[in-house]
Amino acid sequence: MKKLVKLIEKAKLEKVDMEILIERFLPLIRRLAHKLPYEYQDAEQDMKLVFLELIHKISLRDMRNQEDKYLLKYIETTMNNHCFDLCHKYYRDKAVNSRWRRQRLYFRMVFHLKI
Repeated sequence: MKKLVKLIEKAKLEKVDMEILIERFLPLIRRLAHKLPYEYQDAEQDMKLVFLELIHKISLRDMRNQEDKYLLKYIETTMNNHCFDLCHKYYRDKAVNSRWRRQRLYFRMVFHLKI
């Protein structure tokens, strides 16, 4: 079956079809949003944005097999990878900000600066 291929092709052209596609993948989007380490509403919006970008960038012509089960697995794997990237970015940024605060505190103490 290639129902998903047709729906993706239509979703690239019509906003209504994209909303139908988002509704269909909402369980995956929500599951991944719960894995992100920040507020759920922000995480869900981030995962929806990742999904929209994925759908617009996906090249169906380049796929060897366009059956639904393979396309579903491709979307799930790509979404999982982006979720991991967002998680990694969050903790990396948090570590950088924490290190910057420690350095600022150190300079305040050592040099009696008002930063």
